[in-house]
Amino acid sequence: KYIRDFMKYRAPYNWTRGVSQKVMAFTQADKVSTVLDSSKSYYKSVSNAETKLEEIYKALDAITRLNENSDVIVALNNVNKMLPSLKSELSNSNEKAESWSGSIATLDDGEVKQLLEGEYANSAGSLNSDAIDAFSKTINSDVESLKAYEKLSKEEGEITESEKVILRDLDRTFPNNSFFANKYGQGQRELYP
Repeated sequence: KYIRDFMKYRAPYNWTRGVSQKVMAFTQADKVSTVLDSSKSYYKSVSNAETKLEEIYKALDAITRLNENSDVIVALNNVNKMLPSLKSELSNSNEKAESWSGSIATLDDGEVKQLLEGEYANSAGSLNSDAIDAFSKTINSDVESLKAYEKLSKEEGEITESEKVILRDLDRTFPNNSFFANKYGQGQRELYP
């Protein structure tokens, strides 16, 4: 009897609640459209940041195949010039995320708002651009180190004691490698242009 009495009031309540949620979704169609536009704008901004990040990755990957310090310095400076646009795109993504969150806040409480809040919570977030600044400082430090090394190499013009040890041991370390087999051969000379 208790269950029957509970259910006779519960069923109309559930039905009414479901109908009101569906009607509310239609009455908020403009607001929901704004939320969806905001989310689309955010995803596009994140996609742009990802494209810029891929360009930077490719440029860094290309550096690993360079042989000359001067080429590495030029390539690192080019990467450093790419970083501000990535930082700008990350900042833009953060603004879009805030706009998306703000548009969700304008919705009336209900299942539609909960659904859109769930998508936002699982997708959006603040992208930290502080790492870009730290990376830029590291690149600048590396460039300065490479320039200092080039300057010292040009000033000395001679092989250092450490380099002599390496040259002396290369033919013993790699006796079967034709590139290093001859003492002061081509392979050893190319180590120190």
